[in-house]
Amino acid sequence: MVKIKRVRPDLISRLPEDVIHEIMRRLSVKQAAKTCVLSKLVLVGVMMQDKTFTATTSSMIKSVKFDHCYNLTHLELLRLPHLKNVEVISVEALESIKIQAPNLQHVNLYFLEKTSKIEIEASSLEQVVVVGSEHLKIEIRALNLKNLRLDRCHDIRSVEVEASTIERLVLVRYYGDILDHRVFNCLSVEDISLSYCAFNTLKLERFSHLKRISVRDCSSYLRKPCIQLPNREHIELDSCSDVEIEISENIKNLRR
Repeated sequence: MVKIKRVRPDLISRLPEDVIHEIMRRLSVKQAAKTCVLSKLVLVGVMMQDKTFTATTSSMIKSVKFDHCYNLTHLELLRLPHLKNVEVISVEALESIKIQAPNLQHVNLYFLEKTSKIEIEASSLEQVVVVGSEHLKIEIRALNLKNLRLDRCHDIRSVEVEASTIERLVLVRYYGDILDHRVFNCLSVEDISLSYCAFNTLKLERFSHLKRISVRDCSSYLRKPCIQLPNREHIELDSCSDVEIEISENIKNLRR
């Protein structure tokens, strides 16, 4: 005899976000983590009872948002097959983030001043945006990452991306001594865009997949400007008149 299990529809997730937040605010952190009837987990302005928040395989969560949550030091979202979006905003005490979700597509992390390590393992990952963090170590494992954007991230310790292709690496207001493969181990990147960055030396000869480079408004920020570019097809330099450039003669398109 075949047993039929009736699955209740997820009606709570259809509620407005502020209503969901009010419901979640009344739960303990452990209850929120174990919630499997919700597809959205939204915590805003919550004082966390536990310093570590862990959600694992039992959860049906598709979207996670932590906004100005207090006392949280470690965030772990592990083996979540339905998770697609993660957003973390101004969680001041957060030290580390670890995410394992095969269908994860978007990760947005804003103003995490104490976060020193970010680990993301997601085969379907499309975009990672990190804004306003310092002394970061980032490890990403994905198949085809479309966009990695680091904005106002100072003194990055290392960025390691294991992916067949990385379509675009965007650095905005990056400050560091050198920008090369030792800091940014993203050798499969195809397009690099730099804006308002300060570094002594830019070395890209190890980036064998690189097709396009764009450097904008870096002249006043470069301390000992020297850009060493490999044999690439398209290079665009905007407001970088004082930059010393070493390039190949085979470049097809150079704009200054």
